[in-house]
Amino acid sequence: MGNNLANVTDVNIKIGSEEPSIERRYVSLKEISVYLGLSPKTLYIWAEEGRIPGYKFGRVWRFDKEEIDNFVKSHYASPNICYNKALACAGFERKGG
Repeated sequence: MGNNLANVTDVNIKIGSEEPSIERRYVSLKEISVYLGLSPKTLYIWAEEGRIPGYKFGRVWRFDKEEIDNFVKSHYASPNICYNKALACAGFERKGG
């Protein structure tokens, strides 16, 4: 069989004066760690437990930036909720509104 790799170099098709570009949609665990400000170890554990959306290819994790943004938005906690939880954990009850 012949080698068809020679045809692969024709992939860069020009449209007008611009070359098409491919935006990276999937990023590494380290990149997501920097993006979210969380340790890679925490994200690795969360990914292994299915607590954060990700894709495992062999031993390598990849994360869809859009899915990560949606994950973060779905875990929003208002300051009032956080305050009430902190008081409850400390054993205090909030009185009044």
